[in-house]
Amino acid sequence: MLDNTQRASALSPPACSITNIWPFHAILLAIMEKPARASAPGDCRMNAHSGYARAADDWYVEPDWAVRALVAAEATVRPFAGIVLDPCCGAGNVPAQLGDVAGVTPIGTDLRPRAPGVATMDYRESLARHAPDSVISNPPYNQAQLFIEQALEHARDRVCVVLRLGFLAAQKRHAWWPKVPFARLWVSSVRMSMPPGGSDFPASGGSVDYAWFVFEKGHRGSPMVGWLPDVARPPRKRRTPQLAAKTPSPSERAA
Repeated sequence: MLDNTQRASALSPPACSITNIWPFHAILLAIMEKPARASAPGDCRMNAHSGYARAADDWYVEPDWAVRALVAAEATVRPFAGIVLDPCCGAGNVPAQLGDVAGVTPIGTDLRPRAPGVATMDYRESLARHAPDSVISNPPYNQAQLFIEQALEHARDRVCVVLRLGFLAAQKRHAWWPKVPFARLWVSSVRMSMPPGGSDFPASGGSVDYAWFVFEKGHRGSPMVGWLPDVARPPRKRRTPQLAAKTPSPSERAA
């Protein structure tokens, strides 16, 4: 039986590096033992996936550096090649980050007309129409499991989705994990900031732990767990708290 000091040592991650791999069961134990983060007092609209207020269609914008870090991490296993689709691309961030990746043809579509040049269609239609080699996306969190299943039906190589780390621990997915080719988990040691798309909220210090979940056709066995490499990213900013409107006193209302 481990005492508290030994347990803390066993669960401490190594230095952030692609080559340092942590056993999958250890990271899952760490997630499940971690206390749930409390929501801001009185904020019933906070989205647990992003840490921001709920956005229409669950559109939250992943940071540019997170996409570049995924590309760098996967290149250590096997680089992306061919058509890489983001069928939930919002204003086109993922395809834009893939534009200079050698051997990749990026395509982006979205449910809503959010940017010029981005075709408008449901992600199911987009997957069937483009039959991509790979998928890289930040899908709506409440549809993430279905999205992964649909993407695996059409992608020829792999499906990569960025999700909060807690996606691993939901009881309702306990029987689902052995059925999917979950190959790699790239954990971000820096908390990503995902502000609502189309809003004036600047990207600031993130409050949620994220990772890239990689599902690879033909994979068998447990996933490999690693950390995203350090890539250039803008300085972190603190988010200004949104204060609730003050309730006027009886004397103020009379005035």
